[in-house]
Amino acid sequence: PATVFGANPPNAPTVISPAVSANGTIAPPVKIGDPIRVGPNSADLSTFTPTNPLGLLIRTADFANSKPAQVYMWNFGLQYQLFKDMVVQAAYSGVRGTHLTSRVNLNQIGWATGLAGGTTQSARLFPNVGNQVVMDSANGNNFYNALNLRVEKRLSQGFNFLVNYTWSKNLEANGSGGNTSFSQSGGTTNPLDSWNLQKEKSYAPLDIPHVFVASAGYELPFGKGKPLFSQPGVMRAVLGGWQLNGIATLQKGLPTDIRTSLIPSNIFATFNVPNGVPGVSMYLPNAGPDGYFNPAAFSAPTSVINAKGTPITQFGTLARRAGRGPATKNLDFSIFRNFTFAERYTLQFRAESFNLTNTPAFFLPSANSPSLTIGSSSFGKLNSSASTGRQLQFGLKLYF
Repeated sequence: PATVFGANPPNAPTVISPAVSANGTIAPPVKIGDPIRVGPNSADLSTFTPTNPLGLLIRTADFANSKPAQVYMWNFGLQYQLFKDMVVQAAYSGVRGTHLTSRVNLNQIGWATGLAGGTTQSARLFPNVGNQVVMDSANGNNFYNALNLRVEKRLSQGFNFLVNYTWSKNLEANGSGGNTSFSQSGGTTNPLDSWNLQKEKSYAPLDIPHVFVASAGYELPFGKGKPLFSQPGVMRAVLGGWQLNGIATLQKGLPTDIRTSLIPSNIFATFNVPNGVPGVSMYLPNAGPDGYFNPAAFSAPTSVINAKGTPITQFGTLARRAGRGPATKNLDFSIFRNFTFAERYTLQFRAESFNLTNTPAFFLPSANSPSLTIGSSSFGKLNSSASTGRQLQFGLKLYF
């Protein structure tokens, strides 16, 4: 966590320029001969006030809790030979991470303080700083559980296959990951409410609950040494030496935040989630790129009036990363033909197709995009594809 200090002033000074407005600025605000003003010029920020705060982001580590991260891993597996050429296997894997980096914004006003009337710059923990003051602590943890099922048939009678299925759940708590976490593009390393981290327990950004991969190869039973047309002739010349191969992959999508533009900004929160509507699916029937998330499944958070009569938008009830992007499907397929000549040479013709079905894999937009913000006209739409279109390639390979 100590590395966050490198971006603090005075290590990362900021050029101070005068305010400029279209209506109020008449004289040139800066002349070529003017000295460059760099700030802040006081280590304790005493030259700043709540009415004229420092606008820089301040980073710090939790000196009382900066333990090294710890990871505990365990696994257990059973394997059984079903036939002489086939093996089945079931395995369980677990990972427990503790003391992971957890980031909070100390300059976000707590909900109780906001309800009591503290909704101004002077009510912040660091009133002389008009930006976030983020602190990284070793409070985060995660828990990963996975079941893997595997069936493998080794090559016999010209046929082999390998099938894998993985069910898993990857959970994080207390905002685990901090500034080093993988997060969806447009995501944030800050928690929703820095003073209530219980809401941060949710799926990890890399949680993929179901992954199915099957691969197979089959040598057609024609030609030399095969059951059919093994003797020299026209049929052996035409049908012999062919091999089919394929790899199919199916997997669920990645999780994402669903957001709302109604943010408790007067307690200096940086984002918000909507309320979930009970009993309504988050996904539209026949969900697709033109409509994936269901707008009827979410509602805007309401406001409450604090002790001084100021309305404060409440935090939404939806969990962090409650939504999940679409599943992906892919099929790679190839056809080989072997030509043997001069006894020790084999020339292999290869015709290969990647994404044979030309199936698009639409992925989630940025977490701060209008497409994931309720109330937006583009909410729930997927406008980008992560997959490469069908690709065909041909080749020759010489074995000797």
